[in-house]
Amino acid sequence: MKYFAGNQALTTQYLQATVQTLRHDEQNHQEVFLQIVKNLCRGGSDCRHRVVQWYGQILGSNELRAKMSHMLRMTQQQAAESLDPMHSMLLKVQGQTSYGFTLNAFWSLLGLAEPIKMDKLSDLCYFFCLRADAVAREVLGDLAKDAKLGNEASVSAAEKFCNAKGVLKAETKFPSEVFWLALKAVRVLFNPCMAEFTRILQKFQSVHDQGASPTSPEYRFLVAEILSWRTVILHPKFCSLYWHLVHLGLSWLLRAVYCFNLDGSCRLDEETLSVKHPRLATLVMQSCPPPLQVERQRAARANASGSQSPNHAANASQDVTTPPQFAALPSALVEDLFSSIRRMLELQSVYLSVRSSQGFEQPPIAAMDAELVASACIAVMTASDFFRNVHLRCDGACKTLYFMFLTEGVRDRLESIPVVQEHLVRALTEVFIASERGSYYDRITFRIPIVDLFQKLLVVDNYKEALHRLGSSSPEKFIHMIHLLLNDVSTLVDQAMSALTEIRKRQHEGRDHDEPPQPSATTEGAAAEAAAAAGASPSRSSSSGTEDEEDEEEDDAGASLEGNAQLRRETWSRLEATTRDLCSLGFNACSLFSLYAKECGAYIIRSSSILPQAVTTLDCCLDHLVGPRCLQLKVNNMESYNFQPKKWLMKVLESYVYLLQADPEGGDSLVAEILKDGRYFQKETVNKAYRIAKREGLMNLKLLEKFQELVKRLSEGKEEDFEIDLDAFP
Repeated sequence: MKYFAGNQALTTQYLQATVQTLRHDEQNHQEVFLQIVKNLCRGGSDCRHRVVQWYGQILGSNELRAKMSHMLRMTQQQAAESLDPMHSMLLKVQGQTSYGFTLNAFWSLLGLAEPIKMDKLSDLCYFFCLRADAVAREVLGDLAKDAKLGNEASVSAAEKFCNAKGVLKAETKFPSEVFWLALKAVRVLFNPCMAEFTRILQKFQSVHDQGASPTSPEYRFLVAEILSWRTVILHPKFCSLYWHLVHLGLSWLLRAVYCFNLDGSCRLDEETLSVKHPRLATLVMQSCPPPLQVERQRAARANASGSQSPNHAANASQDVTTPPQFAALPSALVEDLFSSIRRMLELQSVYLSVRSSQGFEQPPIAAMDAELVASACIAVMTASDFFRNVHLRCDGACKTLYFMFLTEGVRDRLESIPVVQEHLVRALTEVFIASERGSYYDRITFRIPIVDLFQKLLVVDNYKEALHRLGSSSPEKFIHMIHLLLNDVSTLVDQAMSALTEIRKRQHEGRDHDEPPQPSATTEGAAAEAAAAAGASPSRSSSSGTEDEEDEEEDDAGASLEGNAQLRRETWSRLEATTRDLCSLGFNACSLFSLYAKECGAYIIRSSSILPQAVTTLDCCLDHLVGPRCLQLKVNNMESYNFQPKKWLMKVLESYVYLLQADPEGGDSLVAEILKDGRYFQKETVNKAYRIAKREGLMNLKLLEKFQELVKRLSEGKEEDFEIDLDAFP
């Protein structure tokens, strides 16, 4: 850090020379240290075990930091702990290593794992986590207590398999020990370091946005800190070794999914294919989901069509569903690998932001095998029998793939990869459906990247064809996806409009700001006055308080029915953030349905369950946007809340037109369904929407003419009257 913290000018030439010199020295030191470690390991099994235990002690001392880093990410705390003046003392008290030592230790483990090649994956032990010897306990630490990927029956079968084969009694090989050390190091060394670097960058951005002078001590200190970190984590050799480990880990995982039977024996077809084509992405291309899951689903359909005993159905969840090689793996390994990949993709954004002035660095993702990473993500997303945790499939694999599409230089490579073109649409559909098992907030969080990915993909012909193939081969999944998407549109539209209404109300009342906290003296004075008033007229105060409470309860009850109870209690800043999110998500979901209506409108029209839901949802959107209550949405500065009513209206009207064009009966089915909607549909609203679309030029002439045709047919149609049979009620 001393090379960047002086008073000299940090010119491009100086930075380039200094960074290159430091990186050259760092690499030389790592090579010397690595050679020393290798020589120690050649001294016999006892000496080798001591080396492994030494690394295990380093990893164990940083387990607490890894947990704290995870908590900081969950609570979104941005304070960089290494910038704390007490940081050195805390490290001594907690027994942790410094971040510099941590990165160097991780680099040395990457160097030890470098000789492991793809053709030696079969030599790496899958059952290391089931071992109980001292070396394994030292290496694994808390990882041994982590939940396994297999269910209880599969893990039990894996233990029996190991006992029968004598796997746990055999001495472990050094490559397996190093490999497991390196995988755990991703969790306890690399990910916390990358999280700390991210927090330092955010601190620097905050100081910069506050207008701090570039010559101020704090500013120069942060610049020196960032440059010191970049010297290591953007080192080409470091990045290359990291990606080698990630590729090993993902290939090893795919092999466990694809190349073994339930009894632990090798699947000859897949094993032969993996030998002929060392790139395991070929296995995903050939079969997605994995063959074992396909066979299990085929057997389940056969049992469903035949006679199936109740006991068999009840015990289906207790069956062995995965090979022992896969079932014995801790689930944290997969999550940690995906998390580290996202960290590197974020680092790519940092590299892109400085490359114009400091072009001497290589991209941190230069050595990434995009096809392998994407194949692993797709395999995890589709293999629901293997990866049962919806968080791992949605927040792990899908989010990683989303980051890849957002990263400059990666998206173009991804869109042309055959396995992505063939299976990504199906994978996104399956995780969209699977996300329904999460809580409300998890479900929304999971579906943000899925919806965005669909919008980016469905403008490309290859992915449009994949969507049509999905609708033809798996119509039940396609219909289920549309059903859930329409549910999201309805919910998000209602909540977004309620939030905008609350904002407009506060703006008119002058409450469009956060209330400052009351001083303690004022609070005490107010409390004293309230106590005096209560003592003077207790009955009046009590009755008044009761009436106020009743009024408040009535207001909250009414607000709950309208979905506004929570919004009324939100602070202004929180309300603004919520409104922005709701408007953005609602519009994106509505836009995605418009794409579905355009590409696969025939499936929607033919479905007796989806068409009424689609019509009701579109009518609801239209009623909110141009109906009698639309003036309640006219808030100040709409763009700041991501509310673009014209674009939203355009997507709704386009959806009507696409469904009209897809109707094989010339639009009769759609018109009849709209006229049945007695809740939202009003002829005046549709006419008003047409006038706005024509005046504002929201659609091209061809689409506008088709919508005009729909408006005319609705105007001539007769709305169905629903008579209420009063005798049906008690």
